[in-house]
Amino acid sequence: MGEPVIRQATLQAMRILGGQFVFGRTIDEALKREPRAFAALLMKGSLMERKGLNRRALSAYRPAVQLAPPREQLDPATQAALDYAQRFCTRYTDEFASHLNNAVGDFRERGDSLEARRIASFIDVTLG
Repeated sequence: MGEPVIRQATLQAMRILGGQFVFGRTIDEALKREPRAFAALLMKGSLMERKGLNRRALSAYRPAVQLAPPREQLDPATQAALDYAQRFCTRYTDEFASHLNNAVGDFRERGDSLEARRIASFIDVTLG
């Protein structure tokens, strides 16, 4: 499949997404032009996840979820993508919290030490 065919398919996909995608040759280029482009953030999250880069996927999905227009303004496919992004964010955050708690559990259980309080504070801030 040649570049013109791929470009046409991408343009059609962007029209289907309601023109929310900022035109650009790449998702990153689009996000440089408009960092709050909801559809571009969803696409970047999906791409990063498919590449196994879950932390980067979270960095795209989280703002997409926060910037999402009201559900009634979204077509069913975009609603499904948004629902998936929300589930991904929740699952990743829960898994990360579990990992952190397991990794620093010994320090947290010491209770009153300054180091234990700092670690507990770090975990609370990191996980929101």
